[in-house]
Amino acid sequence: MIEIRVDGLDTIDFSQVGQIIADVDIPVILTARSEWKNHLIDPPNHSNRREILLKLIQQKPQYIDLEFPIDISVASQVPKEMNIVLSLLDWDGLAKINLDDAIELATKYNNLIVKIVATPRTVSNLKQLWRWSKRLHKEKIPNIIIGMGELGKITRIKSPEMNNTWMYGMLAKDLGEPYLPGMLTIDTLQKAFADNAWHLSSIGLNSEIESTMYKPIFNKIIDSANLNGVYLNLPISNRAELDQLLLWIRDGLLDGVRILDPWQTEVLQKLDRLDKSAIYTKKCDCVALSKDGLIGYNTTVEAVKRVLSPFGIKGLKRIYIEGGALYSRSIIASLKDSSELIVVRTKEEIEFENLKQEFPSITSASDSFTEHFDLVIQNQLPEPGFERVSPLPPKILKNSRIVFDIASSFNSSSETIKLGKSYKINTISSWDFHINSTIIAFELWTNRSIPASELSPESIFEKSL
Repeated sequence: MIEIRVDGLDTIDFSQVGQIIADVDIPVILTARSEWKNHLIDPPNHSNRREILLKLIQQKPQYIDLEFPIDISVASQVPKEMNIVLSLLDWDGLAKINLDDAIELATKYNNLIVKIVATPRTVSNLKQLWRWSKRLHKEKIPNIIIGMGELGKITRIKSPEMNNTWMYGMLAKDLGEPYLPGMLTIDTLQKAFADNAWHLSSIGLNSEIESTMYKPIFNKIIDSANLNGVYLNLPISNRAELDQLLLWIRDGLLDGVRILDPWQTEVLQKLDRLDKSAIYTKKCDCVALSKDGLIGYNTTVEAVKRVLSPFGIKGLKRIYIEGGALYSRSIIASLKDSSELIVVRTKEEIEFENLKQEFPSITSASDSFTEHFDLVIQNQLPEPGFERVSPLPPKILKNSRIVFDIASSFNSSSETIKLGKSYKINTISSWDFHINSTIIAFELWTNRSIPASELSPESIFEKSL
């Protein structure tokens, strides 16, 4: 099935449209939108809309898209052998959707499908889309319900559960945008609809790093593990939405989620059990469903261990950590049992005192007696304007055996890593850390794994969802 959109044409060649319909051997939907909510393209300028629709009907497509309520008068002109896709549209939210009147009209036709295209802004809006689906199903009216935007993507991958007659997709990522925000490729939809497909997601703020970095990584991992599935990002804004999404995990709507800020601490009290990694760090970045309920993990603890294991963790006796925020708790939790000395330098004394209360064995940089360390970790971003300067003390960096930059952008080489290589010191990049963190989450969700060596930035960032 294909949809032919004629609303972008200044002049419509109806005979050519009819010829295309006659030439293809699959069903065709003819659509002429009355408006576009997009500043990147000019809106259609068809003042004679009713005449255009009647001429499109004459081309004998299998389906004709009519907008509700502006095209009601055209519905009676559609022959019984042709199907009506009755579109209820709201590009700004859900308020414009008048389902009661649409259902009343639908009961008068045996050849009508109710299509709702709306833009959910909240998880509550998503729930409303599901309620509409259930109502139409109860009324035995065929339906297609689509949520626009990032949050609405879940309605696309859960299309079968919403009793949709079909779902719209695009052939490639650059085809469809900016016309339909949130539209997925046909390939992605096929993976999402496959038997035993994995539906995974992050929940939290819709950050650029999540959309441009982590989402492509997780989708690449799914492909590399030869599984069908899709990884989404569901932005939420309050506790009620967090509770609802956790309920969806319990109900099997999602197979696993990654927790983003600002909910990594808030979610701890909402889970059935916490792994030691979440207890140590007081944060949860991964939730998996087991027979014991929802379990919270912090994958960064195990990720630190994995990137250091090739160097022999037990041999890393003296550790220096630059920065008390970011991943300091994960680092200390990973190394405290095998090390003899962990030195931490923080910007503010209160940062160190807070860590000291949780990990009494750590030492302040001001009390350290040595500049020679087995492992030096940059756990702090350079100050603005000093991105080309490593925040590590020069002597400590030069005298280290291994330098680990956990803080910098994980798809580019930092100044610390460059200096470490120039000193012929073993280096571990932020990429190594983050790719292991994502693999660990994937293992917890699916009980499958792939070697980190199979994943490179070049193989991942060629395309994204």
